[in-house]
Amino acid sequence: MGLGLLLTPPAQAACAGPAGQLRAIGPGAWWLPAASGDSDAINRGATANLWALRQGRSLWLVGGAGTPVLARQVACLLREAGAGRVTDVILPWPHAELTLGARAFEGARLWVHADTAEAMRQRCPRCVERMAQRLGAAAADLGDDPIPRPTHVLHGAQGRVGPFDWWRLQRSDDTAVLALRWHGRALWSAHSLAWGDGPPDLRDGEALQLARSIDQLLARMPASARVLPEQGPWMTPVQLRRQRDELHQLVDAVDAALRRGDLVTDAPPAALSGRHPRQALNWQRTWSQREAALF
Repeated sequence: MGLGLLLTPPAQAACAGPAGQLRAIGPGAWWLPAASGDSDAINRGATANLWALRQGRSLWLVGGAGTPVLARQVACLLREAGAGRVTDVILPWPHAELTLGARAFEGARLWVHADTAEAMRQRCPRCVERMAQRLGAAAADLGDDPIPRPTHVLHGAQGRVGPFDWWRLQRSDDTAVLALRWHGRALWSAHSLAWGDGPPDLRDGEALQLARSIDQLLARMPASARVLPEQGPWMTPVQLRRQRDELHQLVDAVDAALRRGDLVTDAPPAALSGRHPRQALNWQRTWSQREAALF
């Protein structure tokens, strides 16, 4: 990976499905890389990185997968790799690709922050409909009732659960997220805050709020830290700082365009993340937010 994280070869598992290949990242730790971009009938919703940690007889999974079909394949991959049965699932934010498979981990405890539980209660019926539209011909993967029922709720700004230290951060004013650190280790996760394959996806997010949350993470991280983003490979603190700076540059460029009287349909500056496909949507969303703030 070029990030100083030692990977063993992918687990050779006889588990058919779209989830991809499970990778061991150290003793008792596994990573399932995500596809880039939006969910569709080809990737079948496998568009959010997952990682699993063994603690004694428990196996903790960060992310519940996007559909029950995906979740059952993830469970199979972990068993084939010798990790055992998933006993605990942490849902780091109310995002379909990380939650709608969680109920398929039979008997597992489902952990969420109280703010995420409330957001799921409000949004899940709508997000199931939107996920089905994205999946198209693969919408049947969702089953009849994929909405998860959390069994354990976390409260406060930070704490410890299983093998993880956790912090409650913000993606936007109305969307809280959990950033996690493997206790005593240099491995972190920052779902919804960081993307390793391009600029962050700002749908349901806010650029300055993401930048502030990344700053809070960086303040706690050693230089040796490695961070699992929503999509893409593990990231370094240097890469996180670069992403934070790009978020500020996006806001500054939008503010300058608004003051010049430009149109939202005008193309964003090419310097912003090399015209990555996500940046056009980020430009439009940030435009609507900053227009309200400035005027």
